Amino acid sequence: MTITPEELLRALVLNEASDSYQPFEKIGRNSRALANQCGLAVTSATVVGVLSDLIRDGLVKAVWLSSREDPREVQGVPREADIPRVYYFQTEEGMRANATGFYPFDDSGNMLTDFSVAPNPDSR
Repeated sequence: MTITPEELLRALVLNEASDSYQPFEKIGRNSRALANQCGLAVTSATVVGVLSDLIRDGLVKAVWLSSREDPREVQGVPREADIPRVYYFQTEEGMRANATGFYPFDDSGNMLTDFSVAPNPDSR
């Protein structure tokens, strides 16, 4: 199976948003590290773009968390300055997509061997 770099990043970022409220720092750090294991160099800006797409597609939501107030959902994609200050979680649709979609690692964290990432045509 061959997947595009975009499909790989989308799967990684979606999976990193799967454990209730996750800060961008953790989603970004883990997504970049996993992508690197798959041979793909990724920047924080790229993760922001993928996360924004997942929010627009209804698979992830952003929320303000405070120790003094109830969680407050951000409508749509957070402003760029707010991205590192809010938390993210999968929607019901995101959970279904994550459960049924491709993920390049097994339950023990070992990378699967039956896939490859298509070369980026811009890198030739």
